[in-house]
Amino acid sequence: TVQKMKKSAAVIFSEAKVSSDGEKSVRIVQLRGLEQPPGDQSCGYYGMFFASVLQKLPLESPIEDAEKSLADRKAFESFRDNCLSHLLDVAKEKNETTYPWTENDIKRGALELVYQQELQTCTSDTFKHIHQDAMTTLRGFGLDSLRTNHPPIKALTGLQLALKELKAAKHGGTRVFLLGASIHYMALAVRKTREGNYTVVYVDPQNNSILGKTESELQTTMAKMEFKSWIEAGWQRDKIERLCMDTFNGVVMVLCFVLLKCGKGTR
Repeated sequence: TVQKMKKSAAVIFSEAKVSSDGEKSVRIVQLRGLEQPPGDQSCGYYGMFFASVLQKLPLESPIEDAEKSLADRKAFESFRDNCLSHLLDVAKEKNETTYPWTENDIKRGALELVYQQELQTCTSDTFKHIHQDAMTTLRGFGLDSLRTNHPPIKALTGLQLALKELKAAKHGGTRVFLLGASIHYMALAVRKTREGNYTVVYVDPQNNSILGKTESELQTTMAKMEFKSWIEAGWQRDKIERLCMDTFNGVVMVLCFVLLKCGKGTR
């Protein structure tokens, strides 16, 4: 049974499946977040910020209650500034002077792998909500990677382990993920209530509506995108569009996998 959920301004897409006896449900929701402007390369920091917001939301609160926090520009800019400041301090302490540790590299805004690893292993309370114990990072989840059967094994193992632990949690809980697919980062959260109902939450820094869409509809969405920073860096638009479609399809595949794992017993 599929039930369309009533939308609010915070909700881009929502759909729920319930068990045959009507007692259990799995709901997927795409929430609207603070939008990443064209030319901004900070999607990784947006993704981490969104994941931290979802991680802090009380389990008893409806997911729509995250709307205000997800759209809080001041809070996001404070979070990103703290991240960049910490990375600059690390570079200074290590006397790093080459890519990607120069001041210009760090302030450019792209979340390099070494930045993500540093921020997720830092023991400062400032970053406790994005620490690797609180947030799992899933990289390389574009569709092309999934088709080759060679996505990062560590990431797949981390996803499966997190979902297994959540299913075993008798009193419910929340697991959050930074999802990296091809050229983009997004946030993903899986919430389980004490009654055993699941909500899978997806937040895209660009607020692209891709769930429940046909290939043609995805092409229309992509045609409206500027890819400003990529084109300014010398990339051809057709190559970026292929990577973008790879991102869209990879995200859908990952969400289908998560729904399948959470939704046993529903239809």
